[in-house]
Amino acid sequence: MKSITIKQAKFRSKSYWIISWALRLLLLPSIVFGGLKYFSWYFYFRLNSSSPFRELNKIPLNFILYLYKKTAFLSFFWRKLPPNPDPRDFHIFEYYYWFFLYVIALYIGMVFMQRYKNLSKRIKRVEQECEENRWRQQLLETRQTQGSPGLLININIKYKNDFIGILYRIFGGLGLAVFSRIVLLLLGLVR
Repeated sequence: MKSITIKQAKFRSKSYWIISWALRLLLLPSIVFGGLKYFSWYFYFRLNSSSPFRELNKIPLNFILYLYKKTAFLSFFWRKLPPNPDPRDFHIFEYYYWFFLYVIALYIGMVFMQRYKNLSKRIKRVEQECEENRWRQQLLETRQTQGSPGLLININIKYKNDFIGILYRIFGGLGLAVFSRIVLLLLGLVR
């Protein structure tokens, strides 16, 4: 394994954090606007139904239209990024493409955040060990200058392994798969 300095490790750790949050922040507008577009279509088609709650559907639809008018400067997100959803025909490949893209990007963001956490823990541990070594060296120097024999204290510090991080990755992916399956079942896309 290639050894790096603390400064390089801190830079790499910050890079992981920036990449993780950049992916999340880039996906956030697309997910929000895609969800709002989907619900606007959903409420629009519910208005045309003969449901007794038809009038109640006007409230969220008017709110979404209000948001659309107030955020007209973000028309790129409203029109281009997520596909225009149609609740009547959700079996279009483009929807699955975007969903798959979101899931992959969110997973990559989670991986970079986990790398940031692991590297930060390692950096802190190395810095603590360096500080302890400096204390030992100072204690040894003071004992030798006073004429008494040097005293060297060995302190073994046990660190827990990254078992939680491994569980996080395994069950995070498994939970995402189960959640996706439930959503697809609720939407009636699979049996």
